[in-house]
Amino acid sequence: MSQPNGPATAVDMVVDYFKYDYEFAEPPRVTSLQNTVPLPTFSDFGDDVYFVADQRGYESVVYYIAGQYLKTDKSGKIVDPRLQLNKV
Repeated sequence: MSQPNGPATAVDMVVDYFKYDYEFAEPPRVTSLQNTVPLPTFSDFGDDVYFVADQRGYESVVYYIAGQYLKTDKSGKIVDPRLQLNKV
């Protein structure tokens, strides 16, 4: 739903943020939709953009980043009580 003055509802704001601000670290008024729609990454590479060549998988990236600020045990397992998965 394209709106000339920007998103009007909370849902539109979330979608706008996810599709533009999050991806480019700048709002659409700065990045210009002429250079971002359609996103060249997806039209050039298709589904391969999600391919992870590392045999450990994408999970290793998450553990590496989380291990920099969350408490872990000696084996590298995250034991920090702030991390709550599968919780509302």
